[in-house]
Amino acid sequence: MKNFLTLLFFLFWGNHSLNAQGTLSNVFSTADQFKTFNSLLLKSGYSENLKMKGPFTVFAPTDDAFLELPEGFVVSLLNAKTREEKLELYDFVKHYIFEGSYSVNDLRRIKSLKNIAGDEVKIESDFHGAKINGIVIIKGDIKAKNGYAHAIGKCFYKSHQ
Repeated sequence: MKNFLTLLFFLFWGNHSLNAQGTLSNVFSTADQFKTFNSLLLKSGYSENLKMKGPFTVFAPTDDAFLELPEGFVVSLLNAKTREEKLELYDFVKHYIFEGSYSVNDLRRIKSLKNIAGDEVKIESDFHGAKINGIVIIKGDIKAKNGYAHAIGKCFYKSHQ
């Protein structure tokens, strides 16, 4: 059963991104499960930052994670025009980006991290894996030249609206 679940996991997520062939920006622009997050990165301009040397660690919500947000929230971020709306977009994206390169194994040794927005998030781990702010990392250690991406199944950002 365990082997079947492992096979199913890799068939669903693919293993093409396990090799560090591009930057984190490349990871998000080519992975099917991060289309919404990638759109927000592009709109905010942070996609360009994730092409830089870094290193960075990004806890990226999957497309399914965005379905749990209030209706219209993502559309409002993608259509940001006013200064206030753009600040909300930038703030949202910055909550998922961290300076430094942290694998899941590295996360097991720390209790918290500060994102580039300046907020501290709680890190928990056990023999099953790691969590950020209580949210399970559903696919960890997506390696890029300039750091790691970890897929999470929920958004932990709380809108200021």
